Amino acid sequence: AATVLRELRAASPWAPRPLPPDAAGGARVALVQTAATLLSGDDCALDLVVSDGAVLELVETGATIAHDVRGGAPARMRLRIALGAGARLTWLGRPLVLAHGCDLVRETTIALAPAARLLLRETVALGRSGEQPGRLDATLRAFAATAPASAPTAPAFASAAPASAATAPTFATAAPASATTAPLLHERLTTADPALLRSPLVAGGAATLDAVILLGARGDDLPGASQLAAEGTVWRALHPRGTDPDGPALAVARAWRG
Repeated sequence: AATVLRELRAASPWAPRPLPPDAAGGARVALVQTAATLLSGDDCALDLVVSDGAVLELVETGATIAHDVRGGAPARMRLRIALGAGARLTWLGRPLVLAHGCDLVRETTIALAPAARLLLRETVALGRSGEQPGRLDATLRAFAATAPASAPTAPAFASAAPASAATAPTFATAAPASATTAPLLHERLTTADPALLRSPLVAGGAATLDAVILLGARGDDLPGASQLAAEGTVWRALHPRGTDPDGPALAVARAWRG
């Protein structure tokens, strides 16, 4: 069944643009950046709600740069993703570039209802050419919902539903773990300590940190992949400067897309 875009709502610095559906009728939306963002004091929020049985692909048109805050307040970026029962979301994100002097707090919260599936790529470029990265404090928390959640109170950036759906989505923005949720993946990345960042435990001499995250299903055991305790697989890679990270990551995404 085809998926319809029920609501697209945004303000600067983003504009959602509908794209032609995929061959199976899944909805596709381009995320276009319309203004410079992640400057000192910016507070950006992005909500994605995919209803029961709907299929959505989000396509970024370019990288996002976290800019030098020049001694000012940190920038904040909040991503909230909610997938209804049997929903599918593919978001192979473009790089987040940490310019020298940036200070960014990014929080990603994901909730998956039963049989939902998420394929997500997260890429972090450690500075532009010839510079060291600024500060990033990024957290990602993903939960599997074991009971329906209440409807979201914040407006969604994109809300997708099957063409036959007659009501608004009932599965909501993610909430902290509770009696109705179970943790799938919790992780944190910080670049505040350059010595730790450049240690072999984190990035070493790499210029780019890359991850492909599959939740709600298990991907093939490819080189660089780790199986989660719950249903999910994460692939990670470190890329030296001057190499193209897209080839390996997109090969993993194709293998896991299903």
